Amino acid sequence: MLSRSCSLRSTDFVIMSNDDLSKTQDKVNHPDFDAADADVCVQSSDMVMFKLHRNNIITHTTTLPLPEGGDPNIASFQEPAKILEILFKFMYPTPPLPDLSDLDFEMLEELGYAAHKYQVASVMAYCDTCLRFSHVSTHPGHMLKYAIVHSWSEETINSIARETIDISAPRAWEVLGPAIYVRWSLYREKWLDPENESLWGALNVDAKKGLLNFSIHSFCVKLKEGAVCTRVARML
Repeated sequence: MLSRSCSLRSTDFVIMSNDDLSKTQDKVNHPDFDAADADVCVQSSDMVMFKLHRNNIITHTTTLPLPEGGDPNIASFQEPAKILEILFKFMYPTPPLPDLSDLDFEMLEELGYAAHKYQVASVMAYCDTCLRFSHVSTHPGHMLKYAIVHSWSEETINSIARETIDISAPRAWEVLGPAIYVRWSLYREKWLDPENESLWGALNVDAKKGLLNFSIHSFCVKLKEGAVCTRVARML
């Protein structure tokens, strides 16, 4: 079964010492997050420094990797300042909060992935709602991947999958990645060629039940057994 969780990895951030940071260039402090009494410092991927308060952060997330109390080191994140700025504004909930519905798709998607990675619940829910109701028809491939990665309901995933039938195979490979593409290609083939019993009988699945009905493991086993026709094997 394809993993549909989004977890925080050690490669998503680096704890840098003050000596290391002193060697970097073009650092600037974010004007909205430059508190003199800050006890946490976070640096974005584009070298913007956020001086924050630990209590505000841990109230909204316990997964944000921060230096231990009293440690002079600074956490360096992979996200750019424009994404961290929005996340941190929701941790300092002083009106007016950012209106995420005004963001373009690329920024909203990037923010959604970051919010899920760091488990900032308020931003997760807000991003998911904006993406689901405003961007499925215009970015169905990206939205299908986003929905699967973040474990949206099977009903929602299937409804998004139906919007992707007209995407070309090369584009789907590029957007979805290999693991999701395997299921998607079979799902799409079933919709385009529903009478091919030599394939669907061998797989013993009903694609109309949804994209997630295709198990990558089961498909690979049947492929090794020679139960899948050569034409579909070539799609991989």
